[in-house]
Amino acid sequence: MPRTIKQTLENYLIRHRKRSRLTQAELAYLLGVSDGTKVCHHEVFTKRPSVRSVFIYEILFDAPARDLFAGHYEEARRLTLKRIAVLIESIARKEKDPFRAHKVAFLRAVLARSGVSALEEA
Repeated sequence: MPRTIKQTLENYLIRHRKRSRLTQAELAYLLGVSDGTKVCHHEVFTKRPSVRSVFIYEILFDAPARDLFAGHYEEARRLTLKRIAVLIESIARKEKDPFRAHKVAFLRAVLARSGVSALEEA
């Protein structure tokens, strides 16, 4: 059963950092920032890391970003799937769009990969 956003922590950085025994200052150095304040902000959810920092966390902790930042991932997933359903309806009404069928098929495939059925999109 998939976890809901409330059951999923925004991120799991503290857990990974503590396992590594690195201090926030040491991790900050690896991120290329001046001190551990930025790491602290990432760990306690007050600031989202840059894409570059996310990649560095992935490299260091050998974990995919979607696992390290599970709450952010689930939020992005939920919003994207909702928008896809709305966009499918909008595109389907555009009779003059020569790529309408291709676009709708692509978007439905994304929903299917995400475990959302055609009935759920409405």
